[in-house]
Amino acid sequence: MDADKLQLMDTLREAQERLHSAMHQLDDLTVMGAEAMAMVRHALHDYLSLTGGLVDLMLTDAPQSADATMLDRLHVLRHVTDLMAHTVERLGLIASLKREHLHITPINLYAMLRNAQRYFAYSLQRKQLTLHVDASEQTPYLWGDRSAVAVVLANIVSNAIKYSPAAKHIWIGVTWDHASVTCLVRDEGPGLSAEEQARLFERGVTLSSRPTANEPQQGYGLALARELLELMGGVIWCESRLGAGATFGFRVPIAQTAEHPEWLTPPSARPA
Repeated sequence: MDADKLQLMDTLREAQERLHSAMHQLDDLTVMGAEAMAMVRHALHDYLSLTGGLVDLMLTDAPQSADATMLDRLHVLRHVTDLMAHTVERLGLIASLKREHLHITPINLYAMLRNAQRYFAYSLQRKQLTLHVDASEQTPYLWGDRSAVAVVLANIVSNAIKYSPAAKHIWIGVTWDHASVTCLVRDEGPGLSAEEQARLFERGVTLSSRPTANEPQQGYGLALARELLELMGGVIWCESRLGAGATFGFRVPIAQTAEHPEWLTPPSARPA
C-alpha cells in the first residue's frame, strides 16, 4: 500500500509539473487563434482530469484510520482541481465562473491563517520577513468557499511578501461584527499611488514597483481575488500611500445557518 501511495504521489506531482509548464507557456503566446486555444484548453483539461482522478484514488484507497487532516486537505485539493477545470473551460470564451461552481460552507478562518503561516514559512525565511497574525480561536466562521478564500488570502499575503524589502514585517489582523468578518494584511513595502490603487483590481494591471527578489509579476491575482469575493458576497480594497506600505482588506459574510445559530454571533459576544 505504501509503495502504491508513493507511486500515486509521484504521478500526481508529475501531472502538476506539466500543468505549471503549460500555464507558463501561455505567457509566450501573444496572439492565440481559436485552434491553438482549443488545443491548450484540451491539454490542460487532460492534466486536471488526471490530477483529480489521482486524488479520487487516494481518497478511495485511504484506510479508515487515515489522518483526518490529511483527508481534509485531499478534499480541498480535489475542489481546487474542479475550480481550475472550470477556469480552463473558460479559456477563449465569454462565460465566467459562477456562484454554483463554489461550495459555500462555514469556514474556520483562524485555522486557515495558521495554515498560511506554515505555507509561507519558506518564502518569509528566504527574505528574512516576520509574519504576525493577530487572530484567535474566537474568530467567527466565514460563509463562503474555502478554496476561494484560500486563493484570496494567498494572493494578498504573497503580494505582501513579493514587494517587501528584506527584514521587514507583515501583519494579519481579523475583526468582525454581526454581519461579516474582515481580514487585513499590512506590509512595509513601497506603497501605492492613488492612480495605481484606482486600477489595482483590474485584469492584467502590473504595478510600477518591482518585486524585491525578482518574483514573477502577472497582474491577475488581485482581479481574481475580487471576482471570487464578489461571488461570495464579499468585497476587497486597498489603503496605501507611496513610501508607507499598503494594507489590503477583504470582507466576507459571517456564517449563518439554521443548524448552527451560534455562528450568527461572534464568540466573544456570546453569553457564558
